[in-house]
Amino acid sequence: FLHQYFHKVFHVAMQARTGLMCMVYTKALELSHTARMDDATSTGSIVNMMQVDVQKLLDFIPYASNLLWSSPLQVLICVALLWRLVGVSSLAGLSTILAILPINMWAMKELEKVQEANMEFKDQRVRAVSELLSGIRVLKLFSWERPAMDKVMQVRDKEMHALRRFGILGALQGVLWSSTTAFVALATFGTYTSLGNRLSLEIALPVMSLITILQFPLAVLPWMFISSISFRIALGRLQNFLL
Repeated sequence: FLHQYFHKVFHVAMQARTGLMCMVYTKALELSHTARMDDATSTGSIVNMMQVDVQKLLDFIPYASNLLWSSPLQVLICVALLWRLVGVSSLAGLSTILAILPINMWAMKELEKVQEANMEFKDQRVRAVSELLSGIRVLKLFSWERPAMDKVMQVRDKEMHALRRFGILGALQGVLWSSTTAFVALATFGTYTSLGNRLSLEIALPVMSLITILQFPLAVLPWMFISSISFRIALGRLQNFLL
């Protein structure tokens, strides 16, 4: 079922990507010379929107349909079934999930700030490279290659710093969510045994099965959050250009 689902949604996403690229290209052809002088509608910004922003929308579409609501629903159903098996001990696992959520919310806000800065630096870098290529004859005539290259590398260093921080924060959030399943199992079994209950196979195996089922929605949620951050930023940039 999941294979068919992803096949369908990625097919729709590719169609949406192609349509958006055509819309951006058509709008770019209609821009006046004065409009092209603006930083938001420069050649570098337009190329960045067609290559990066449209791709960010494609990355989010598979998560924007069923997984957006089904993943939290799966988590709630698994917690309810855990309650039937281990009773109040399931609250320990739920508390573990709730304790991790604020950390992920903080990471999401930081990722959004870094992504906005990264997109700005990316525009500056593409704009600088376009200006360098358009004036390559003048640069060669006056031997200005080194200052022009230094200007591009300064912007590139800022972009790389933002990308590195985005990758580190995204990796930390992914590791935290991936290890949530182990934390939930440890908290649930620890609380269950500390209350004087005997942990038998009749309890341990179903509980472990439910916790294993939790792995997929808990793995999808962080990627969905990260994709939603990039989606919001890319959608805002495309709306400002097209509307």
